[in-house]
Amino acid sequence: MVEFLITNKFIVKILASGFFGFLIKLFLEKTNQKWLSTYHHTLTFILLPMITCGITDSIKSNIALSLGLVGALSIVRFRNPVKNTFELVIYFALISLGIIATVNIFYAAYFEIIILSTIVFVYLIDQFYEKKGKKIHHLSFSEGTHLYALEIESNQKISILENNEFLIQKIYIKENNKFYYKLSASKKSDINNIENMIKNDQSITRIESVF
Repeated sequence: MVEFLITNKFIVKILASGFFGFLIKLFLEKTNQKWLSTYHHTLTFILLPMITCGITDSIKSNIALSLGLVGALSIVRFRNPVKNTFELVIYFALISLGIIATVNIFYAAYFEIIILSTIVFVYLIDQFYEKKGKKIHHLSFSEGTHLYALEIESNQKISILENNEFLIQKIYIKENNKFYYKLSASKKSDINNIENMIKNDQSITRIESVF
């Protein structure tokens, strides 16, 4: 009977962790974070807190297992690049959610409420200022928007690109006297316009569109 209750409690923690993670994703999507509207992100937000909760609950009273897990994780390499620090914060929150659910499911619920309330509060403040014609910040990322890029290599500085609004990276390599430019835009027409402006520049040695 005791084992049955312990098993049920463990299952409830796991399922609650996944549900709380899904709620965070749902609230973020409603606040224009369109980068989350993918199948992989949906599973990530559900599975990450569930996996964390399961592992933490399994090793919480076993020092040997805890040390073994640390050793196992030390050889794991996650090479998928994140877009910015906000994405890292979200993953950290999901992991924390799983750990907190292991300790106490009610603590996890309180944690969830605070997280969701913060998301809604910041979004409402942003909307309030936007209705007044002001903008206190830009929404995180340009999620959900496909970006077009243009990479250019040149023997000389291209003045028309130096202060271009779409310029995101500029590098000068002194050893080979090369200038490298990278521009990015959400509209393909903007990239095409830039190409047309510089197509007759004889100093360009390479130009590549990334769509």
